[in-house]
Amino acid sequence: MKINTPFTPAQVQVLNERQVHVDGSIPIHPSTCPNRGDGITYDAAGNADDTVAIHGTEGGDRGVLIATEIGWVCPHCDYRQDWAHAAMAERPVPVGEMFKDFPTIAEIYGAVRPEELNPLIVNYRAQAAQGRPGAEVMWFCLELRRMTLAGNMSHRVEEVER
Repeated sequence: MKINTPFTPAQVQVLNERQVHVDGSIPIHPSTCPNRGDGITYDAAGNADDTVAIHGTEGGDRGVLIATEIGWVCPHCDYRQDWAHAAMAERPVPVGEMFKDFPTIAEIYGAVRPEELNPLIVNYRAQAAQGRPGAEVMWFCLELRRMTLAGNMSHRVEEVER
């Protein structure tokens, strides 16, 4: 099933968290720009030269799209997409909850810490400063996620101290 634009602010938040794997769920391949290979060349041995690649990897993968209320946008070219898979826009069950009886798995795959968002925030802030489409939206979504995680971490500390 698909959802079409306009995306709600809540959908934009969830979609962007999933795009950069900071939602605490099992990572999925992000929605990426179909032009993400532009500028990459290959030699006879098949080795890639991405020194003049048009699309960046600031979201963790080359050409990660950014969800906005008007749809997906590519911060590196004029690609737009007006739909998303409906399941991607629903807040998933955190891995920590799915594997709460297996704390090692939950810790490895399900514990997103606020400080882990810092490099992503720096990358998207830089993109926003350059006026890249959607970068400011992603930056704000990541800031909101970091604040939410920081709030959750303080609640955990309070619970332990009691």
